[in-house]
Amino acid sequence: MNMKCGFRNILYGIGGWPVAVAMSVAAVVSSGLRPVSAQAVSLPSKPALSFLEQADYYKFLNEDSCLYFANKAYTESVAMQDKRRQAEALTYIVDAHKTKGDYDKSLELSKTLGELAQQLDDDLLYAQSLYQIGTVYLKMGVFDAAYANLTSAIDIFRNFPPSNRLAAAYNALAVLFAKQTNFDKARGLFADGLASVDTDDKREYVLLNNNLALCYLFSDNEAAGEELLKSLIDLIEKEGIPYNQSRIQLNLCRIYIDMGRIEDVLRFGEAALAAARNRHNPLSEAQALYYIGYAHYLLHQTDSALLYFLATDSVTADAEIRMYAYTHLASIYGQAGDYRNAYEYEVRQSELKDSLNLRTNRDNLDRLTHEYQYKQQMAVLEAERRKHLLTWGASGVLTVLVLVVLWVLYSRQRLKLDNIKLKQKNMSLELERRNKEIVTQTMYLQQKNQSIAVIADRLSQSKHLFKNSNKPIIDDVIRELSLSAKDTTWEEFEMRFEQVHTDFFKNLNKRFPNLSPGEKKLCAYLKLGMNSKEIAQLTHTTVGSVEQARFRLRKKLGLNAEINLSTFIEAL
Repeated sequence: MNMKCGFRNILYGIGGWPVAVAMSVAAVVSSGLRPVSAQAVSLPSKPALSFLEQADYYKFLNEDSCLYFANKAYTESVAMQDKRRQAEALTYIVDAHKTKGDYDKSLELSKTLGELAQQLDDDLLYAQSLYQIGTVYLKMGVFDAAYANLTSAIDIFRNFPPSNRLAAAYNALAVLFAKQTNFDKARGLFADGLASVDTDDKREYVLLNNNLALCYLFSDNEAAGEELLKSLIDLIEKEGIPYNQSRIQLNLCRIYIDMGRIEDVLRFGEAALAAARNRHNPLSEAQALYYIGYAHYLLHQTDSALLYFLATDSVTADAEIRMYAYTHLASIYGQAGDYRNAYEYEVRQSELKDSLNLRTNRDNLDRLTHEYQYKQQMAVLEAERRKHLLTWGASGVLTVLVLVVLWVLYSRQRLKLDNIKLKQKNMSLELERRNKEIVTQTMYLQQKNQSIAVIADRLSQSKHLFKNSNKPIIDDVIRELSLSAKDTTWEEFEMRFEQVHTDFFKNLNKRFPNLSPGEKKLCAYLKLGMNSKEIAQLTHTTVGSVEQARFRLRKKLGLNAEINLSTFIEAL
């Protein structure tokens, strides 16, 4: 597994283990491995601090506690009709929702913050709203909108003395370039942020250096990243900075896995686990459990690895981490000869993978939607700007007025044409995405069926090794696997294909009623834009066989040499 690909959060909860494993897990839980529920425990409040100050204190420690006190501060400020404190509370509420992954809510509240800033005529607060909007778009992967808002925020922040706000904006812009693998530009922006940071409040300083260390990691300079992260841990402990240092320790684990230093992974994983529990942060705790389990797995200490992966599964609901844990659990059970549990986790891993694929598709669709909305907003603003300029020219002479009116009409018409082109382009991109989704899902189903069939065959060949009392169970497992591996790939393909390309087969049959089922399938593959190599891979034939089938299809369709077969099919 490539640890540089990363994963989001981690959590757990599964049952149905053998008695021996269940007893082992119970023993580990009783010894302190099981984390405390995030809902059951909240970090203690600071009586000497206001709600707003407490929200700020927990900003880098625990997003749930930060959100709790920020909401308290917002409710209090609304009752007091204090719009400035409302706006200040909103900044922490937006940060907390953003950290928890609720981007639509964060975007909505960021715009509310901008409206409050305009009511208060506060440029600094308005720049803060631009920063928040930019960071939300950054999280969503809408980089154009993120760049525009972040650079606008930085331009305003520069008019004021250097502060953590300016440093945070540089930090976000640096992350944007790092996500686009422009690490040189990212490091320069991190340096600008560090030059602007408030030395009295070093939390932003820690965050900047933490992200800079990740920049080193992903640009294959692990040693520099390691040195920087270790210095941050020393700084946090020495000066008592209120910062969740388990995040830094987990980043060290990522570096040490990449460097092959497994003992260091265990050392910092245990430290991160202790820090996460101390701060009641279940997300960091789940990540730490996974890293520790993965380190034991790499050391071939399968008993310990099994316990930590089971614990990881019981801590988090994050599908991506559970999928990784299930992959390792299936491998461990398979190596131990426990094929029932190996099969169970293989199935669960497959289900989560399907779920993640769907979630990725939804995320991409959401990103495209927000990109489209942002472009539409920019088009509206541009139209408003032009309209404003035309208003100023209305006092000119009659000739100028006529020219202005003609320009307005031309601009509106061009804007309509641009919108039509944009919609057509989006429709084309969406069709291409759905075509790729059909092919990917079909190939995945075939691979899954093949894998299950192989497992069933291996069990069948090994049946003589089991006790006679266990053979009925093995037969049941083989029967279930065989039923699961039943090839329904074409039916699944045809259903998904008809959802995207309605009436394609109906029109094909009407125009060419003599086509065989195999030739109709070939037409469907060509409609999706697949080449001969991809079709051969999907149908388990040779490229030569596909080329022969295409030649026969051309003859049946009555196409001459000047007409491209794929182009003809795509136009149907």
